[in-house]
Amino acid sequence: TLYSLKGEFTKSTVSAVEEFTKELNELRDKFNLEGPGCDTVALDKGLELMQEYKVLLEEKQKRKEYLTTAEKLFNLSITPYPQFFEVEKQMETLWRIYSIFAKWQDTVEQWSAKLWAEIDIDGMESTTQKFWVEVKQLRGNIRNLPPYASLLQTIETFQKSIPLFANMKSEALRPRHWTALMETTGKSFDINPKTFTLQNLVELKPGDPVVHINHG
Repeated sequence: TLYSLKGEFTKSTVSAVEEFTKELNELRDKFNLEGPGCDTVALDKGLELMQEYKVLLEEKQKRKEYLTTAEKLFNLSITPYPQFFEVEKQMETLWRIYSIFAKWQDTVEQWSAKLWAEIDIDGMESTTQKFWVEVKQLRGNIRNLPPYASLLQTIETFQKSIPLFANMKSEALRPRHWTALMETTGKSFDINPKTFTLQNLVELKPGDPVVHINHG
């Protein structure tokens, strides 16, 4: 009968809601333990996770809407799903950090692909400072999140390398200085101006305290 059929659909909806609630609990727990806001997750991996969780939340949103419609249809109490909104809110906050990192990553990749001879040190310094200011303008509890500290440190580490980049573009820098750098870092490279890029230099980690170039 129609009455018994409605009863079956009602039971099915209640069961589906319970299962979905369990899924959301698992999602929230995994997000808190292994998600992009964790201090054990590097920024590049965190950015990947942000995209993955974005897709997941979109899927869960559709499922949530479907179940809410079913609950209304069968006059059931509407399940609030606080776990979903908890993760969604954290994602919105984290994106304020990761959106800056995504732009920073793209910028550094563009610089890295340029030939060393074409690098504009002043422009690099100015752009890096703008990114630093943008991060520092983030206010409130967002500063307590691990990705905030990681992003700030990433930019500041690069900033500390810029004076060395400037020194190494100096015409006073002789081949023996490049040789000294290779000996200090334990790495060798070809300094042919037609092939040498900023990426080659960055891979040497010139921001490390041990790397020092003296023009004397």
